[in-house]
Amino acid sequence: MKVNGITVGASTYRCAYVMAASLNQTARRYMPFNTLTEGSSPSAYTNILPVPSSGQVLAVSLWAQSTADITVSTHKNGSSTIIESSTISCTGGVPSTFLFTSTTFSQNDELHFGVAGTANPNGTIINVILEYDI
Repeated sequence: MKVNGITVGASTYRCAYVMAASLNQTARRYMPFNTLTEGSSPSAYTNILPVPSSGQVLAVSLWAQSTADITVSTHKNGSSTIIESSTISCTGGVPSTFLFTSTTFSQNDELHFGVAGTANPNGTIINVILEYDI
């Protein structure tokens, strides 16, 4: 495989992506990648993370201002269908890590991350860890 014109051998590569939003409702919202405003549609361009190689989602760390049972879900290619989800009782101001084992993706897929809570999470930061097969 070539990456930026350089031939690389088969290996894995882990990468982190950080998103921030002000989630002020309990309905599932999709985390933005290039704005502070989350969206209600996974297919909005602000909620898309295009991936350059096949791989899998390993984990999502989440920090929320407010305490709530929070569900993080994975989605692909503009679909609101949940691929995998994880729910944790989160304490406001304390990071929580959601582990994923079956969310895989292919080169040029679009990933989306949904967040919903039993109460408003309010200010929210998530850090997504992906593993690429290169």
